[in-house]
Amino acid sequence: MDIRFSKEAFIKLEGETVYLKKLSKELLDDYYLALESTSVDTDIYTGTTHKYVKSQIENYIQRNEVDKSRIDFIIFSKEDDKMVGEVIISNADPVSRNAGLRIAIFNYLDFNKGYGSEGLVLSMGYGFGMMNLHRIEMEVMTTMNGGFMSMNVSDSRRKGSEEKQDFSITDIMT
Repeated sequence: MDIRFSKEAFIKLEGETVYLKKLSKELLDDYYLALESTSVDTDIYTGTTHKYVKSQIENYIQRNEVDKSRIDFIIFSKEDDKMVGEVIISNADPVSRNAGLRIAIFNYLDFNKGYGSEGLVLSMGYGFGMMNLHRIEMEVMTTMNGGFMSMNVSDSRRKGSEEKQDFSITDIMT
C-alpha cells in the first residue's frame, strides 16, 4: 500500500479508500452527529454506555488538540467523503517511544469494507514516521473479529489470554 503524506501532513493522510483528518473544532458538528448515530454494535464493541452532549465533545476536542501525547484522526471514505470512524494514537511516550491505539467504525453498515484496516495502516505510518514511535499497542477483545482482521493486515504479534489479545506493532526499522 502506498502511504502518502500530503503537504499538510499533520492535517490529512490519504490512502486508497480512506483518508484521515486530524480531529479539530472544524469537525465538531459532523463528529457529534456521527457519535450520536453510532450503531448498537459499535457501542457494544467500544464499551460506550451513554451518549454525549455537544459541549462534552467540544471540550474533548479542545483538550486533545493541545495534548502532545496523542493524535486523534477521523476516518473518511474517499468514495463519498463520509465520516466512517476514528483511530487514535494515545499515551505516546517520547522516551520509550511507545503508544497505545484504538479504533472505531461508527456504523455497522461500514464494517468489513476495509476502512479500519487502511485507517490502521495510515495511522501507524504516522506514528512510526512523524511521531518517531517504535511500538504501538492495541487491545482487541476476542469477540471482535473485525479487529483481528485489521490487525492481521499489519506485521503484528499477539499475546494474551482467551478473552483479550494484545497486539504489539513494532517498527522493524528500529
